Amino acid sequence: MTSPQSDKPPAAPETPATPPTPKKGKWSWSLILFLAVIASPFLLMAGMSCHFLVFGPTITRSDSRADLGTLSWLPDSARDISYYRATGFFILFAMYNQDMACLLSEAEFTKLADAKGWPLVEHKNGFDSPLRVDFHNLPPRYAERYDESAPVLVYNNRGSNGGGLTVVYQPSTELLYATASNR
Repeated sequence: MTSPQSDKPPAAPETPATPPTPKKGKWSWSLILFLAVIASPFLLMAGMSCHFLVFGPTITRSDSRADLGTLSWLPDSARDISYYRATGFFILFAMYNQDMACLLSEAEFTKLADAKGWPLVEHKNGFDSPLRVDFHNLPPRYAERYDESAPVLVYNNRGSNGGGLTVVYQPSTELLYATASNR
């Protein structure tokens, strides 16, 4: 004869329910990798900014030419052409600065300005704009020829970041100065 209790399986001991624990290190390495990927561009930019504050922008290449025969955008009658061009990087952005000076008759300059669509503003008491004519990258003969008290014709198209084009022409000396930058 069988007893009624023998038909039942033995009861399992009761254990408290606990959530499974993640493997150690799995989540921490994923989080570290995620933060490194997200933070690295910002750390790079911060480091380059500190470098700029301490050492200034690094110009990687500069080129200066005096007494060129011609430049592609100038009329053939332009003479005594010189230019200076510097290229480099500011943080992660490529930049350039270009200065040019030459001698050009007033009639030829007017034709050039019309062809390029430059609206000119005359400054009767010299270049009285907050912008300046800076010949420091060009041969000294241009600075010697420029008369700050003589009238000039100016085209200025600058962006909020300082980049753009400025053209200054002095009819009395036939001196054309242009500076361009993308900043």
